[in-house]
Amino acid sequence: MPFVFLAAVAAATAYLLRFRRPEASFQALAVSPASSIRSGSESQTRLAGIRGWLLLYIVGLAAELAHGLALTIGSLVIYAKPSLAGLHAFIPLWALLIYVLSNLGLVAYGGMLFVLIARERRAAIAHNILFNALSIAFLIIWFFLNAKSPIGTTVDSLPGLAAIAYLSRSRRVRNTFTNKATNNHSH
Repeated sequence: MPFVFLAAVAAATAYLLRFRRPEASFQALAVSPASSIRSGSESQTRLAGIRGWLLLYIVGLAAELAHGLALTIGSLVIYAKPSLAGLHAFIPLWALLIYVLSNLGLVAYGGMLFVLIARERRAAIAHNILFNALSIAFLIIWFFLNAKSPIGTTVDSLPGLAAIAYLSRSRRVRNTFTNKATNNHSH
């Protein structure tokens, strides 16, 4: 788990280091430096682009996908040799297949999300909301398959719920992905 956090911090840092001026780093984080306070109407027009909370969401999405892939690989290793995890019993193959296939499906879907986000397509909003809803649904299914604990299911559902709320209500998300100039619907 610490490697996921470090990867997320590294990705955010790399993004910020692309900027040469400190003011640009403040803009990337959607934070105003102390010397420049904007009026309300001016700040609302600037809420577009992959910055601020949207950038944090994307870094978190990358971390979530890396974490899901690591858990999938780990579950296959543990299934092959349960003694590595101190287990003495096998889990049913059908339960493992549901877990692995759903995790790999989420990772593949997440890859498609990055393409939509990079192209700033309007469909990115709906697909990101659907992805988070599917993630929560799979957590609940895994709970009923005894692959997740009640606390683990609850804790792992919170980021998805927060992401759905953010993606549904954010002005930055709306402005970034519904800009008429960048959304060519011919694809």
